[in-house]
Formats: sequence, structure tokens, C-alpha cells
Amino acid sequence: MKKTILAVAVAMLLAGVLAFRHSHRASTKPITSGFTMTMTVVEDGKLVANVRRQVKANGDFLEETDHLSSDGSVSKRTKLAGTATQGAVRVDDANRTLTYFGRAGLIHGVTETDLKALNGYAREDSLLGYRVVVQRNCDQPHRCTEYWVSPELGSDDLKVDMVNDGHRLTKEAISVVKGEPSFEVPDYPTKPASRLANPGKP
Repeated sequence: MKKTILAVAVAMLLAGVLAFRHSHRASTKPITSGFTMTMTVVEDGKLVANVRRQVKANGDFLEETDHLSSDGSVSKRTKLAGTATQGAVRVDDANRTLTYFGRAGLIHGVTETDLKALNGYAREDSLLGYRVVVQRNCDQPHRCTEYWVSPELGSDDLKVDMVNDGHRLTKEAISVVKGEPSFEVPDYPTKPASRLANPGKP
């Protein structure tokens, strides 16, 4: 059961944790600058993934993840992207396909006032020299998630900290470099995710 819960949590984090951004999705304010974040994913104190996340000033993003084995070696690599034209997709370069998950939670401009006005505002904090606003959401008595957002970087998360019945999963930026990334999402044939293709499947 623990492995199932954590696997779902990892999938949520590596997919970008779109739930928080849905509260902003009507906004079209651009961010001031593109940037690239290097992030880690730590599960119950153990490093399980390294992430490189690139965000353009128009809000499009590409996230490349090295998933780690117990010995620290890379077991697999995945790429997730979100754009206004292609939506949220998983990029499979080996098979030259995109898997579509739905509308992407694109990154957009927010202010400290915007963030503090949301339900779940918890506190102010700082990370990597950035002033952040922390949102806290508890959807079950023993499952809570904190989203650390810096208005200077728009609506993206510098850190997501998920606690579920005593188990912890944290995705956190360890560096941020400002500058417009040059990535492009390939125009591969697109297929729907299995849950979208079979909406009645549990």
C-alpha cells in the first residue's frame, strides 16, 4: 500500500502538480523572464529523481526527469511538456509519440497579493534567495501538500512538499537560472492517455 500511495504521489509531482495552477488558469499575465530550474525529488529522505525544468516567458514548459535506482544510477528518463497549442503531453522520443493528458497548467504572472488571496494561504518564506508565498492544502486528515511559489518566477512551484500518513515526498528547486530557454516540443503523432481513452476505467 505504501508503494502504491507513493507511486501516485511521485506521478503527481512529476506531472507538474497541476491542481494548484488550475486556481490561476484564467490568468493570461506573462512572466517577466524565462528560466531553468534544477530540482530534486526526495521520498522519505531518499533521492529518487533529478529534474531539469525549463519555462519560457510565454508560460510553456519542458520537464526532463532522471529517475534513480536504489544504487543511484539512472533507471529511466522521462520528458513532460506543457504548451498552449499541444496541451500537457509526455514526450516519447524513442517511439516518436506524444501522449496527451489534457489542458496544460501554463506558467503565468502572479503577485503576492494574488497568492495571499487564495484559499490555503499559509505563510511567507524564502528559498534560494526568492521570497515565496506558501499555500497549504489538506484533502484528507493525514494528507497535506504545501506549494512554495515565488511571484518573481510566476505561478510555478519552487517546492512542493507532500505528506501522506507519515510518508513525505518533496520536489524542490536547488538552482534557478534566468534566461529564455530554446526548447521546442516535437510535432510527433499524439495519442490520448489511457485514462482519457477509457474514461470509465477506474
